[in-house]
Amino acid sequence: MSADINSKANTADLASVAFSGDYDDLTNCPIGVSSFTNDAGYLTTHQDISGKADKIPRMEKTNQDTSVALEPNKLYVFPEMSTLNISLTPPLDTTIVNQYHFIFKSGNTPTTLTLPNTVYQPDSFIIRANKIYEINIMENCMMA
Repeated sequence: MSADINSKANTADLASVAFSGDYDDLTNCPIGVSSFTNDAGYLTTHQDISGKADKIPRMEKTNQDTSVALEPNKLYVFPEMSTLNISLTPPLDTTIVNQYHFIFKSGNTPTTLTLPNTVYQPDSFIIRANKIYEINIMENCMMA
């Protein structure tokens, strides 16, 4: 116990700011951010990011596009489809999350959707007539 007490500061040795809480009692304070050294390399000027890959291209399809190889990280928009056969193009960059994303409308007769057998589908997934579906596939798991 006495070792713990001995490691504490002696109040007589503390500056007045330790008791006043007033910033005006501090000395040698930096006046602005420019007083600091940017040793971490933080950005100091505007960086143009307009050409970055955070924009998802929209790929409009027709009802004639019944068999399509989806490329990752694009949104495919299909109109009303009676049949839709989807395959997945292997991603070029496997160090990022690659998402296969498409939307289609089922007409008076439910769309017949065929996906690669490597894609896990929810057991409860059923395509119904006259509905719009948005499908996402990541890591071979389908979300609807």
